[in-house]
Amino acid sequence: MVKVKSGIGDIVMIPIGGCLFVFGRLLRDASIAIYSFVSNEPVDVRQLAGENVLFDAGVFGTNIANGQWQIIGNIPFSDDDESWSSPQYIRDIINPSKYRIYYKGEMKPANEEDVSGLEKQVMYKPEGLVEEIKIRLVIQ
Repeated sequence: MVKVKSGIGDIVMIPIGGCLFVFGRLLRDASIAIYSFVSNEPVDVRQLAGENVLFDAGVFGTNIANGQWQIIGNIPFSDDDESWSSPQYIRDIINPSKYRIYYKGEMKPANEEDVSGLEKQVMYKPEGLVEEIKIRLVIQ
């Protein structure tokens, strides 16, 4: 099997069941921005430029590398800052009252108030990401 190369800004078509697809844009640091747009067919990537992002997530790129999630184009970022995932929090397993904020490859100490409204930093396996997308879009 040939390994597919991917890059920052690539648009990935993710099958989520039946004939439905969602689309994600590859970010830095093994992350992907998942659009809230759902389709039953491939789309012109320019159509996604104005769509809302449902959430950013860390993802293992196995389904991209093996071609199961097809790269359908690229939307370049206008500057380097846009190519990073939104700030996300990590809660300490040993001391749950301690938090850190992960942003642009760096960790900074935080408190519960600092992380209010941020997404939890999660690294998904491909099938876990699909399940999370379906939950957030209320698709069964």
